[in-house]
Amino acid sequence: MCRSGWFVIQIFIYHQIVGIIGETMDMSIIYTIGTGIIASILYALVGYAKETAKTGEDFDYYKAGRTVVIGAIIGVLVYLFGYTPTTANEYAPIVFTIIGGNVLVEKIIGAIKHKLKLTNTTTT
Repeated sequence: MCRSGWFVIQIFIYHQIVGIIGETMDMSIIYTIGTGIIASILYALVGYAKETAKTGEDFDYYKAGRTVVIGAIIGVLVYLFGYTPTTANEYAPIVFTIIGGNVLVEKIIGAIKHKLKLTNTTTT
């Protein structure tokens, strides 16, 4: 995707967040989405370190970006389900929930890609 495409997506996400927040500016959604982004960055860095140690793979910005976007979406879902952090003790469960959700979504994406790859090779 080109840079202008990412810019359009960022503007769309910004307007969606502003629409959710409305004029009352509930900061808990910002905290929850921010927690999702930070948790996803940590997860992406750990995944990169693991792959580098195992295969010597270079940093993949696409995979890292996908992980961060998934984390932000999970952060929004966590907020919409009503779990918003108000104290420091409440951030750890959210971080682990988001990382676990990230793992689940990425495994599902990997399984779908694998299935599509198998389907394409058997039909050709």
